[in-house]
Order: sequence, then C-alpha cells, then structure tokens
Amino acid sequence: MDVNVARSGYTSTHLISAKVLWLMQRFVHSYAKRVDVPHVISVQISVMFFNMLRDRLPELVSIKNSHHYAALWPEVEKISEAGLVGLTTVSYLPWVAPAGGKTPIFGTNPFAFGWPRPNKNPIVIDMATSSMAMGEVQVAARDGREVPLGTGLSPSGELTTNAADIVKGVLLPFGGHKGSALALMVELLSGPLVGDKFSYETEKCNDEKPGSTQGGQFMMAISPSILSDKDWDSQTEEFLKKYAAIDGTRLPGARRHANRQNKGPRSVNAKLIEKIQWLRDRK
Repeated sequence: MDVNVARSGYTSTHLISAKVLWLMQRFVHSYAKRVDVPHVISVQISVMFFNMLRDRLPELVSIKNSHHYAALWPEVEKISEAGLVGLTTVSYLPWVAPAGGKTPIFGTNPFAFGWPRPNKNPIVIDMATSSMAMGEVQVAARDGREVPLGTGLSPSGELTTNAADIVKGVLLPFGGHKGSALALMVELLSGPLVGDKFSYETEKCNDEKPGSTQGGQFMMAISPSILSDKDWDSQTEEFLKKYAAIDGTRLPGARRHANRQNKGPRSVNAKLIEKIQWLRDRK
C-alpha cells in the first residue's frame, strides 16, 4: 500500500511555530461549551467534553484560536466510537472563490460527520467544500500532475488543469453553487457562531503575525439513544444492507478502516521521511 501524506506541511508548521503549545486547559459549563484554547491542536479537545457529558446530549462546543491538523475525521470518528453522532466544521485561509467569482473569500472549509454503529466501524464523512483540498493540489503540483478542469483558476482567472497555477491562483467550490452554499455555511458556523474569525480575517492576522494559522471550529455531538424514539441502530443497519447491495458502492471511511487492517509493506514518499527526520533532529 502506498502512503503519500500530502499534509505534513501543516503538521511541521504547527510544530516549528512558537504559537503552538502541547498543553490545554479544560472548560466545562453547560450544554453548550465555548473554549478559548490559544495554541492548542483542536483534535486534543474533541472527545473530552462528550465523554464527560454524554447523558446530557445534544452537546455543542465552540473552539477558538486553535491550530488544526488538516483532517477532521479523527474528531468525529472518536465521537462516534463513543456511540454519538458527530459533526464538526472548520474554516482556514481564503483560497476558494464563491461560485461565479474569481476572488477567494472562503477557506477550503471542510466538514466532517460521524455516525455510530455499535460493535462496528462508524460511518465517517470528511470532505472539503472546495473542488479539491489544497493539500491534494499542492501534491499534484509537486509531482507535476494535472488536476481535473474545474478544480481552480490560474492567477489570470482562467480555468486550468495546471496544479501549480491553481496554487498561485484560486480554488473553486465543488458542484458550483451547491458547494459554494456549503462553504458559506461552514464560514458562518466556524467564525461568528463560535466567536472567531472568517477566513479573510484569519489571513489578515497571519499577515500581522506569521506562523501557524489559528481559527475557529464548531463541534456538535448528539446521542441517538436519547433523541430517537426508534431502534435507531437496527433501522440504520437495515438501510445499510440495501445500500451495500447496490453494485459499485462503499461506505465513506470504509477504505480507511480497511487500510488499517492491511499488514503488508508500505511505500512512503521519500520527501515525507526527510521532513520527519528534519523535525526530529532540529534543536
């Protein structure tokens, strides 16, 4: 199995930045939590509240001034492994233009959703609202590969398949106006709802204080056992049997879980190994 990690740059930026600390403080209030945790990686927080307060869900958490590790699935996977439905959103830097536009105002604005399946792997959806994640475009640019037409625009505002030009230009939302509307939703949930910044405001802060980017994150957990008046687990499994019977389908997150069970050799990108060794050896 090949392992070509696109996002080691995010991690290394966090680790070498003086902004990041590895400790966090715990704040517990009522059903809704607002957490201002400067210099903390948000994945460290995700399950803490929900394990303590599971019997009082739905539970909402807003996270301010956190540093995110690029992928959102670890948060919702842990939440759903605890028997809860998880939803989280995060914005970032303005790399994406709204549908019909050529000026970036959205982040890649991913959201992730987790659905529990007792004694089975949860269903986990983690997706950007941009046509591609910027990390994937950067890897394509590094490797000299083209990307599908519609991924983004060149610096001159033209559609292009040249990944390097898109890195210098602007990404587009997936699905036109539908993806653009979802990106707007993520901006609102991850910015003003949690008391943090829009993506364009984050960029201004980055210009003033370079380093690892800080921003807001919205997180929600729901107990289906409390909210549903049905046997939600059996109902879900019956639906998934019909889903699996359709040729060519697979559940979101299934490949990731299958890869974890693969005990075969791995082929790892050499530049990634060099980056890890550099991080290990730096003083």
